[in-house]
This record gives sequence, C-alpha cells and structure tokens, in this order.
Amino acid sequence: MLKNLKSLFIVEEEENDAVKAKETNAETPTPSAKKSTTGRTGSQINANIMEKLLQVIEKNNMEGFDYVEFKKSLKALSKMPMDEKTMFRSAFATAATVGATVNNLIKSVEFYKSVLHKENDTFVKTLNDQVEQKISGREKQVNALKKTIMDKSQQIKRLTEEIDLHQKEISSTMTTIGVDKGKIESTRNDFESTYNNLLSQIDEDLRKINEYLS
Repeated sequence: MLKNLKSLFIVEEEENDAVKAKETNAETPTPSAKKSTTGRTGSQINANIMEKLLQVIEKNNMEGFDYVEFKKSLKALSKMPMDEKTMFRSAFATAATVGATVNNLIKSVEFYKSVLHKENDTFVKTLNDQVEQKISGREKQVNALKKTIMDKSQQIKRLTEEIDLHQKEISSTMTTIGVDKGKIESTRNDFESTYNNLLSQIDEDLRKINEYLS
C-alpha cells in the first residue's frame, strides 16, 4: 500500500519528463530533478519525511472509494493519450459505478488534509521541544558561564586557570549549539518543503476535481 502511495505523489524523473512533454507538445522533454527545492536555501523534498507523511495517510485510509483510490485511477489513466480534463472525468466515471460522488470525493480530500494538518502540529511541537531542550538550555548555560568568567576575572590571579577552563567549556558548548541548530533547521526546512509539496499536490487535485467534476 505504501509503495503504491509513493508512486502517486513522488514522480520519478522519466515520468516527469513524459508529463511535461505531453502538456507542452514539445518534441524534447525538459529534464527535471528528482528532488524539488523551495525558495529557502537548502530546503528540499525529503524522501524520508514524504514517506512518513504518506504512512500517516495510509494508516488513516478511509474505507471504500475515496481520494486515494481516485488518485490511483488518475495514475493509471495518465499513461493514456488524453487531456487532463478527460482523464479526471474518466476516472470519476469509473468511480461513479461503485457509488462515488463528487461531494464524497471532496470530503475525503479534506479528511486527508486534516490528517496531515494534525501531523504537522505534532511535528511543530516536537521540534519546539527539541529547540527548548538542545538550544535554549545550552544558551542559558553559556550566558551563566560568561557571567562566571566576568565575576572571576575580577578576582585574584589564582583564579585565572579556572576562568580558562570555563572559556573552553563555552567554546565546546557553542560548537555543539551550532551543529544542533543546523540539524534542527535543516529538518524544519525539509519537513516544511515536503509538507507544502504534498499539500500543494492535494490542493491541485482538489481544484481540478472542483473544476472538472462539479
């Protein structure tokens, strides 16, 4: 099931080229990257995060014919020589034979979006907890050590060695903070990029459902 979901939302390079060539009627397809980037430097669609998000959809898969099944039908029809509107209508015509309605299809789209919204809320909370645990606490530690240094610098010469030890500890802690900040920011950007990409795909399908099927 997860493998099938990945094939619906993760477009391989060859398929991307074929779709672009089909939509623009170009003789030579435009090469596309397997990873998409966003406006933020270093942000990209993270395969592991995408897989986890799709696992959430899989875990909450509704019974009967819903958006996921409709997406599968579109995937199958994408290889056929037909325009997008015809493809959507053909997929829905098949769905209608098993009792699907446009209203129920749209409701299922909204349901999966709400599932993803909840996952995003969970992620944001977890990330904030990590920031508090790994960054804020260490920043407080650094500030405390700086104050200690300032206090001890005013003391007699015999405290010089102790001050030097504190300075080394600050340097080590700042290095750790820099590494952890980079990791957390990279994870934040990758998640947001992947999350927004997936929602964008779903929103685009919803727009087309409303345009072509309503």
